[in-house]
Amino acid sequence: MLFIQFPINQINRVMTGGESWAKEGLGRTGDVYLIGPDKRMRSRSRLLWEDPTGFYNKLETNGYSPEDIARVRRAGTATLAQRVDTASAEQALSGHEGAGVSKNYLGEQVLTSYAPLDIPGLHWAIFAEMRDRPEIWGIMTIGIGPVGYVAGWGSTDGMDAAFGWDGD
Repeated sequence: MLFIQFPINQINRVMTGGESWAKEGLGRTGDVYLIGPDKRMRSRSRLLWEDPTGFYNKLETNGYSPEDIARVRRAGTATLAQRVDTASAEQALSGHEGAGVSKNYLGEQVLTSYAPLDIPGLHWAIFAEMRDRPEIWGIMTIGIGPVGYVAGWGSTDGMDAAFGWDGD
C-alpha cells in the first residue's frame, strides 16, 4: 500500500486564492473544490469557511443524516468529511468533463464546471461553481471548463506548488 501526503494548507491556498475568492474572480458565491474517489471533499468549502451556520442549515434542509452533519462538525472542516454525491461528481469521477446548471452537494442550483484531474496516483476531480447571477449562466456555459478556469485563475503553477512538483 502506498501513502501519499499532500499539504492541505497549500492545496486550500491554491483552491481558494488564499481565502480571497471574490478578488480571484469568483464573486460573492463562487467556489472551487476537489473531491476524491470516495466523493469526499479534498479541499475547503467556501460556505463552511464564511458562514458555518448557513452551511449546517443547508445540510439539514437537504436531507443529510445527523451522522453526516456530526462528522463535518467534529472535523471542523469539509475536507475528508463532506460528501459530494451529485450527478456532476459521478461524471467527473468517471472521467468526463462538463459544464451546465445542476444541483450541487448543498441542493442549490449552480452553474458548475467539472473535470477529472490527471494527478499520478490519485483519482480526484475538480469543480468550479457559482450560486449567484443565474441571469448570466446561459452565456457563461459556452466554453467554460474547470481546468481552463483554474488555469486562468489559480494557474497550474499554483497546483504544482501545492503538490510540491517542479512543473516538469
